[in-house]
Amino acid sequence: MTTYIQAKCHCGLNSFKIAFKTSDLPLSTAACHCNSCRHTTGQMLVIDVPIHGVPLSSTAEGDAAASLEGLTAYKSSKDMTRYFCTKCSAYFFFHNGIHDVWAVFAGVLEKVDEVLNVKSHIWVEDTLDGGIADHYRTVNDVVLPRYAQRATSETLPLGWKAKELAMKADTETHPLHCHCKAISLALTRTTEIKDPKDYWLVPGKEEGAPIRFIAAHCFCSDCRLSSGSQIQSWVIVPRVNVIDASTSASVDPENAAARPKGLKQYESSPGKFREFCGTCGATVFWWREGVSHFDLSAGLVDQEAGGARAEKWLSWYDRIIHPKDAISPATLAALTEGVKAAKAEEV
Repeated sequence: MTTYIQAKCHCGLNSFKIAFKTSDLPLSTAACHCNSCRHTTGQMLVIDVPIHGVPLSSTAEGDAAASLEGLTAYKSSKDMTRYFCTKCSAYFFFHNGIHDVWAVFAGVLEKVDEVLNVKSHIWVEDTLDGGIADHYRTVNDVVLPRYAQRATSETLPLGWKAKELAMKADTETHPLHCHCKAISLALTRTTEIKDPKDYWLVPGKEEGAPIRFIAAHCFCSDCRLSSGSQIQSWVIVPRVNVIDASTSASVDPENAAARPKGLKQYESSPGKFREFCGTCGATVFWWREGVSHFDLSAGLVDQEAGGARAEKWLSWYDRIIHPKDAISPATLAALTEGVKAAKAEEV
């Protein structure tokens, strides 16, 4: 028997019927933390699952192959092509050219827990600090193994950090970029908190320590359907503290002259905008008109400068944003427990 699950994006330009062998469900899969997955999507991890056959038309009778004309293809490596919505940037598919296998991103599926079980983390060593795997520790009370590379490699303990991180000197800026590097940005430090209501600015742990920017994981439907990821991790930053690496000027998405040239814009609701790389599809910003700060997608963080969590620059919030929108109770429970545990362990 075959089970069909609908997949769609936020703007509605793309919708597909996805086939799975019923006897295989739920499929075991892994959360991938590799540099390619993080920087092509702008997300802290990628969860996908192989499908039966090819993406199918959601409107045609029977099992007709779908048109992919509403998707942009990005070849992230010789044998891997990734597909995202041309209009709203939602990531839909991987295609492995060697084995001719298609996989679908979990965030665009109308059902998740019925289709897949996350059993492990892979390519954790790419993060240099464990990344979001430190926040995503268990599923249904089962501890997820954290593989350095593929699932046949060594495992890394909770709290692992690459040795080279200890040798990283503090810098005045922190780089961020998408996979194709059409979008290359840098954070700068805020030196004072003028208004106590600016919750996105977090005092240093010790007197004299640098102010950090708050970061959090969002489960809202808008983020999920415009990214293809169940977990959208955001950093809230004053606009003046994000500079375009190509111009060394602050980024202002409302000013055409101060927008990175590779950005593509999607108005997800009146006066609210999502920006993404038009080449590789990475989520970059969410912002509102007339507001002096915006949300920056955390998967863009250059791990080489201080790890994927960038804890010298970011303070991770111990609560989940918009938990009621979560499509996967298992994923929500895992992150809810994990961020609280991580905050309690901070020293």
